[in-house]
Amino acid sequence: SGTCAINHLDELRAAYEANTPMNWRYEIPGAGADGGGYWQGPFIITSLKIGASIGQKADIEISLQSAGAVAWTSAA
Repeated sequence: SGTCAINHLDELRAAYEANTPMNWRYEIPGAGADGGGYWQGPFIITSLKIGASIGQKADIEISLQSAGAVAWTSAA
């Protein structure tokens, strides 16, 4: 769960409805020595719930499934 800019909601809905992979970057906060970094690669949206709007952002709950190679990069 998290927030999404309202101007990206149509893109998320379209990808979800078409089962089309999108490139995602999922970040783990912290320094690399503490396990921080990110995974990046293509994912399919398997579940999408859009909640209340707050200014220019909306609350979302999203589930993703890998659709190809996913790379891990440690934080600096």
